[in-house]
Amino acid sequence: MAEVDQNDVLRIVLRQTLNAASAVENVFHLKCGIAGGTTNAIFLADAATFVEGLLDLITDFQGIGFTYDDIYCFNETKATPIGTTDVPTHENGTEATTHELPAHVAAGLYALTGVSKVVGKKFFGGFTELNNIAGGLVDSDLVAALANVAAYVYDTTITIGGRSYSGGVYRRVAAVLEPVVESFVNNIWYSQRRRRRGVGA
Repeated sequence: MAEVDQNDVLRIVLRQTLNAASAVENVFHLKCGIAGGTTNAIFLADAATFVEGLLDLITDFQGIGFTYDDIYCFNETKATPIGTTDVPTHENGTEATTHELPAHVAAGLYALTGVSKVVGKKFFGGFTELNNIAGGLVDSDLVAALANVAAYVYDTTITIGGRSYSGGVYRRVAAVLEPVVESFVNNIWYSQRRRRRGVGA
């Protein structure tokens, strides 16, 4: 019996830590396209593979003090937890030549859907001075990497181990995953509030 049914919307949370002090989470959503569905264990393995592909695109830009802790998954459609799994190979960022930017500094991307006011926003931290250029801007290498991240996480035809998923922006009120029609990366740094671990909602 399938625990994850076809068309279920699934949340993937990559949990990270910045300099052993600040908890950072990045949330992604996939819709299951597997005929007949699948099990929670198989989806957890697929989620880990999905996150590995994401980190392949940006880990070289993040400082060594930025660690990838684990992956938590939740079935939005069924309102049930799926479980937690490890990040398979990546342990932390690999950029060690320059100082990390302040904890609140993040680079961001936006994803537009065909529905008014339904916009995906992703903010990533842990970057270093290497990608901060004159005028306080994000350099072109990181902008290009984040554009690749957007194309990857919002792809509507994702195949992992022969199993099909689609990315998009989750619209919680309607409980549907909206496909992305366009995405873009801003070359201006964002200021993102960081909370101490265990503090805040």
